[in-house]
Amino acid sequence: MHRHRCIFIHIPKNAGTSVLHALGDTGGRFHEPFSLYEKVNPYHFHRYTKFAIIRSPETRLCSAYHYLCRGGNQKQEDREFARILAPFSDVNDFILSRLDAAFMFRHPLLFPQSYYVCDRLGNIKVERLLRFEHLHQDWLRFVQDLASPLPGLPKLNTSSSSAQDSISLDAKLKLKVLYADDYALLKQRP
Repeated sequence: MHRHRCIFIHIPKNAGTSVLHALGDTGGRFHEPFSLYEKVNPYHFHRYTKFAIIRSPETRLCSAYHYLCRGGNQKQEDREFARILAPFSDVNDFILSRLDAAFMFRHPLLFPQSYYVCDRLGNIKVERLLRFEHLHQDWLRFVQDLASPLPGLPKLNTSSSSAQDSISLDAKLKLKVLYADDYALLKQRP
């Protein structure tokens, strides 16, 4: 994002398509951790503002689950993943019956958000974390601080049914263990 002197770390299912549209990026979606950007171009990495959007692990997982159940972006990998998810009656069944620390890393949409923005010691490596839950306000503040003429965010690539899911108490407790670093990230955002 040379035009805006920023690097957007696109965490899947966190309004990234909307951000890319607002930034005028038509190059496609890439879900890569901060470390790749730092490795590929350390000069720009250390000079540009790095930012990402983070979200409640519960709503993000629901969104990812429904998106993947529908075949995701319809590429072979996502269609195969839809077949893996087909036997589960709902997101709670999936969380309680199948989701574990190893399975989380079978698809980028299930990776912890901290994987994208933190180093191995848990240090946040981006300057700005915008919250999905109040993205409109965070985006306006970010654009103002960036001093770049950017539009508001359109709502693109949404998973409508995920907002209606009710995560059971047992599933919430399991998510709090599996995504403990993400819950900590929500509390310490810079």
